[in-house]
Amino acid sequence: MMAVNKTKKIVLIDEDEEFSTQAKKAIEHDNNHIEIIVLDSKENALEKIKESNLHGIISNYNLGNRDGLELLKKIRIGRQLNIPFILLMDRVDSKTRLKALKLDANRVFHKKKNLELSCQILKEIIKQELLDYKTKKELEHHRKREIHMVGL
Repeated sequence: MMAVNKTKKIVLIDEDEEFSTQAKKAIEHDNNHIEIIVLDSKENALEKIKESNLHGIISNYNLGNRDGLELLKKIRIGRQLNIPFILLMDRVDSKTRLKALKLDANRVFHKKKNLELSCQILKEIIKQELLDYKTKKELEHHRKREIHMVGL
């Protein structure tokens, strides 16, 4: 069972420092239980994932010479992590969006020109994804308990 007031660590990977700073402020504001760890590269993210117990990942699609889909693949297939993953995109691209969803991204979010609005929407998305993830884990726990009890 998950602890009630446990801080949830979310990694935010984006080279756009202004967006990252604003998103961190918006998400952490009024959310004492959420800590945003801002990183600027896929490589730093993979290292952080190794050392930390993370509860979610927000990654921009454009990561220098790499892309967020590569990171998503490594997390879902290579590391077999099932934590919420939100892919950020600077522009709408249906083909990339479809690829991300096929790779099991929880959401694909198009960053709007209005920075404040984008950050507020992202804050609500994170809260919803964390709640969904917690609910799925609790259901999984109850199912395993029921199976164990029936097997006795």
